[in-house]
Amino acid sequence: METATGTGFDFAGWLLLGLPLAFVSAHLAAELILWLFCTSQDRRRRLRVTVADVQAHVPTPVSGPLTVAEGRAALLLAVVITLWCTEALHGIPPAVVAVIGALITTSPRYGSVSLKTSLAKVPWSLLLFMAATLALGDALITSGAARWLSHAAFSSLGITSPVPFLVASVALSTLAHLVIQSRSARSAVLVPIVVAIAPAVGMSPAAATFASTAAAGFCHTLPSSAKPVAMFADVAGVRTYEPAHLRRLSVLLGPLTAVLVVLFALFVWPRLGLPL
Repeated sequence: METATGTGFDFAGWLLLGLPLAFVSAHLAAELILWLFCTSQDRRRRLRVTVADVQAHVPTPVSGPLTVAEGRAALLLAVVITLWCTEALHGIPPAVVAVIGALITTSPRYGSVSLKTSLAKVPWSLLLFMAATLALGDALITSGAARWLSHAAFSSLGITSPVPFLVASVALSTLAHLVIQSRSARSAVLVPIVVAIAPAVGMSPAAATFASTAAAGFCHTLPSSAKPVAMFADVAGVRTYEPAHLRRLSVLLGPLTAVLVVLFALFVWPRLGLPL
């Protein structure tokens, strides 16, 4: 969006807009899962997880004072988050803050992990993939392909006002996980399109971008729809969900997610400074 309009979202603004949606959608999704896959007796049972229960499954202590390394890591994390949230004051890009934080946490005197060990665990293929999707998004905008795609996709629908365009873009973004498995790739394709056409229908490009990105987060239909879904579908020694469970959940959770995003775009985000 910054490439197309010259303005974008800072970390604090994204957090302010995203947290209410995350809170409501997570709660509704949990209630839906309990209703679909648990019996009434299961739902009435209280779930209690004690400190001892957690300690039995992790090698490091979960109670008591922090070690020196843990205290340093916690302080560094607090500083990095603070710098992210105050980008408008100091102007340091979030990526630069993250790199500086990573260098400090791997430094010999202050860090808690070694640089060699950390570099060995970096998912370089994933980073290259994300960089490629960002480059794809910029190319779609600067080449004019996004504008051509947007007109080809929406001109036949006869959409000329913000609300129908909002509904159409949210629906398209919600369904996009069926053909584009990566969320970054989905946004790289969808955001340039909605940004290109939003002004023509009288909608804010920022609102269109945020709604599309939020809806594109739905990715529960197939194990291959997202990396976390695929990862937790096969956990050694633990019975998890099957593809049939995901399809059953997505039939209801998909429309629920789309409706929730539309409602937030119409009634909640305008009150938080993101008008339609």
